[in-house]
Amino acid sequence: LAVMLSATLCLVVGALMAKSTSGSQGVCGRPPIPPALDDGDRILGGSEAVPGSWPWQVGFLEHPLLGGEFFCSGVLIDDQHVVTASHCVRYLESKALFNVHLGSHQRESRDQTEVVAKVAHICEHRLSYRTYNDIAILRLKKKVIFNDFIRPVCLPEPSLDEDLPANTTVYATGWGKTTSDMEGPLSDVLKQLQTETMDHDECQGYLKLKLLDSMLCTRHSYGSTCHGDSGGPLVRQTADGAWVLEGVLAGGPPVCGVTSTPMRFTKVSRFVRWIQDYRSRKTPAALENFCKPRALESDD
Repeated sequence: LAVMLSATLCLVVGALMAKSTSGSQGVCGRPPIPPALDDGDRILGGSEAVPGSWPWQVGFLEHPLLGGEFFCSGVLIDDQHVVTASHCVRYLESKALFNVHLGSHQRESRDQTEVVAKVAHICEHRLSYRTYNDIAILRLKKKVIFNDFIRPVCLPEPSLDEDLPANTTVYATGWGKTTSDMEGPLSDVLKQLQTETMDHDECQGYLKLKLLDSMLCTRHSYGSTCHGDSGGPLVRQTADGAWVLEGVLAGGPPVCGVTSTPMRFTKVSRFVRWIQDYRSRKTPAALENFCKPRALESDD
């Protein structure tokens, strides 16, 4: 994973119930192909996901006309919008220079279940800076058709003060590197990692940067997310079986797998109202001053 998704996000066994705010009429967060959840899962050198078991996972390929180069992940939240990390799209020269791949399992070859989508608009959070408020939303040119391999995740309830309890089991997924070697290859198959949430103050003790309340940390003892996992989802399974998007991967250990540095995610519950507001804005005039200024603000 771009920030080393060596930690497979595990089911939350707690009694945390989350309602869907994705507007997907009950389709969200319930994969027809269930994931294989194993306490031994890792992303860094970790466990291959069951194909199709994380149907909201998407991959970004840059320069598709030149063969394509994988650079980040994202997560499908409805039939036309993908959430990712702001730093994944911050320096893209044009939205025409990358595609969104849905329903994919193998990174280097096209799966029969795979759909390639074009991007109509990119919106970074207006206050995004480095790893702070590190979230962006993409509007696809065409709505995607849901099937067993392409479905959205549920969004959590919007909240500015409620947090997941420490030690809540969650899962991360991605195609990032699976070794600590910076020159090592990305994973050719989607991998998953089980990890646990950390107390905010405990996490701050490991970090030099200021940990904002809009950030979420997870611990790992045998692996982590890695380069190539950025923008990917951190999900939790509720007591009723639905999977909810709790985080978007923002950063991790400088050396993948090092246990002294937690993995850091943008806390999605803090941005649900922002996501909902964006989805209601359909014209360039409505989006004026809403997104961070960039050359890609207007729809085609």
